[in-house]
Amino acid sequence: MFGRPAQVGDLETALSIDPFSFGGEIVGRSKALAAYAQLVRTGRMFSTVVEMRAGDGRQMIGFGGALFVSDAFFQEEIGDPKPGLNSRIIASIVRKKPVVLTRDEVRRDNTIGGLNVVITQAGCVPNTLNAEQTSAFESVMAYAFFQLMRGYRLRRVFREAGSAEAIAHVKSQRVFAQMVTFDRCHAAHPASRWNHDRALFVAEREHCLSLPASVASMLFTYSEPVMGLRDTDQELLLAALDGLTDGELADVLDLKLPALKKRWASLFDRVARVRPDLVPQSDRETTDTRGPQKRHRLLAYFREHPEELRPRSAKPSRRPR
Repeated sequence: MFGRPAQVGDLETALSIDPFSFGGEIVGRSKALAAYAQLVRTGRMFSTVVEMRAGDGRQMIGFGGALFVSDAFFQEEIGDPKPGLNSRIIASIVRKKPVVLTRDEVRRDNTIGGLNVVITQAGCVPNTLNAEQTSAFESVMAYAFFQLMRGYRLRRVFREAGSAEAIAHVKSQRVFAQMVTFDRCHAAHPASRWNHDRALFVAEREHCLSLPASVASMLFTYSEPVMGLRDTDQELLLAALDGLTDGELADVLDLKLPALKKRWASLFDRVARVRPDLVPQSDRETTDTRGPQKRHRLLAYFREHPEELRPRSAKPSRRPR
């Protein structure tokens, strides 16, 4: 059992795993699928498809998705709680008034204030896994979410559970401190099409940091980056962390090999000014300005310090409230 990033071609099957979380109630299925595809293509949706071997192939058994959304959207949702969180997010994309943050907005909030994360999907195909497989699935999903979010300055995580089973499952995780039901909304709209066994769950940073030795506390623990990396540095390192060779890196980054080597050399010089121990002078003076040992040291450091690879404003400025 293993997880991988979702591709656009996965979405119709993946999003059908949990129909309560699909989010097409306002705009319809086809427009919702197109909105999800747009989010995946533009890198604004963090997602994981979980598969297991089935005969000679692989079977999709689960899907998880998460988005960064604006603080104004969160305040509106918590101030007037009502069912259909995902449907309103998707409708905002279709109507070209997105509440999902752009890269520049992520950069801003990751520098000042912190980010709001919505878990949009987190489920497996019903009645397909035994107890041992279910435990393995939960581990794969938790690890994938941790790796995707690690290194960001997180403020809160929230999600809507769309069924009684989902509510019980979220409660069992003991991460979300606040559960908001939609009783007032149902009382005001007795003919509502939304099922009554839904709830909104919220996990704030302060609560998660109070859970020692938990995944939640590690996720919300944040360290300020010190390297001052440029976008091109981050782009290079993120690709290199996937284990690509120089030739593969050049293809992915659309660079000639000499230009790639110059980018490595520039990165080594930048790192050396802040952490000379990572790139000793003797290494920097070798003919090959990259070198396997230097690369190994750098990648090991950045694996342990993912905050260095996240979008961030060079000159923080306090945003208006």
